[in-house]
Amino acid sequence: MDQPSTQPSNPPVPDVAPPKGTFALSATSVLMKQGVTFIQNDADYSDDKDADSALTRYITFGDGTSVTLNPGQTTFVKKYTKAGSFKVVEKITDTSGKSFTTPAKTVTVTSPGKATLNTHTVYQGQRFTITFSGVPSGTSKIRVLWGDGYENPIAGKNQTIGGYYYLDSKGKKVLGKRSIYVNYTTKNGTTDWFPVGAVNVLVDKYRPVLTVTKPSASNRVKSWTTVRGTASDKGAGLQPYAYVFVTRVTGGKVYCFTKNKKWVRVYSDKQYDTKCTPVVTSIVKGKWAFKLTGLGTGDLFVDAYAFDRIGHQGYRGLHVKVNKR
Repeated sequence: MDQPSTQPSNPPVPDVAPPKGTFALSATSVLMKQGVTFIQNDADYSDDKDADSALTRYITFGDGTSVTLNPGQTTFVKKYTKAGSFKVVEKITDTSGKSFTTPAKTVTVTSPGKATLNTHTVYQGQRFTITFSGVPSGTSKIRVLWGDGYENPIAGKNQTIGGYYYLDSKGKKVLGKRSIYVNYTTKNGTTDWFPVGAVNVLVDKYRPVLTVTKPSASNRVKSWTTVRGTASDKGAGLQPYAYVFVTRVTGGKVYCFTKNKKWVRVYSDKQYDTKCTPVVTSIVKGKWAFKLTGLGTGDLFVDAYAFDRIGHQGYRGLHVKVNKR
């Protein structure tokens, strides 16, 4: 009796060659946290036995990280978190365990520079600064995320910018810690956000404090050729001007020294409110001053006002009798 044959009529074809393939990168010079796209070129993948979808594609990025692409996956975005030069390599393995390692492609990663706060505690309305240094050439834009609902673009260069907190984008007063972030844009795209630091915003309960300087011989006209005083603020800081009303009453007649540096006589409270404009003088290093001309004898009143950066008003008045030339 004939026995059936145990040999297969068509033995399997052995896997004799490793797979092959190539890849491309969207960029080879980027900033930290800026995406580099690994691009798998299907047309250049081949294996003597396995279909492309059966091949294992394992990519190492040179910074200690790696990824295995899913079947059919053609791209992967890598973002480096440190500066340096990194070699990207792909290892392709078929189902029989044969593998091929591609030539490396080098990616140069550059730091976007530093963003430094000059302080971490401010009052509402108080100015603070962020200084950008080491920004690489080719940076077209920097965006600042302030932590109060606002963000804004600035030029992509070394610079110092100012900021302050008072009302957020919804109209609510800003208090407590606010974290600031920045990102950078080049021809290769935009980075993820980098933390700059947190700013703690305190309630400003302080009003500006003013003085009006009283000359040693305040009863003499010649002592008042210059009206001067000081202004300071413990909180958000002063707005840059003092507003000073100068009034003289002589024999029942009322005169005021206007912003045009001229004396005007007024005959009623209504006229005083409309004609007696304050002298606006700059506050420089905590001091203010202006020239007073044409003063006559009588009762002299000097009323000085200043405002801080969130609108608190400070006031100081002085009344003296001027009875000598």
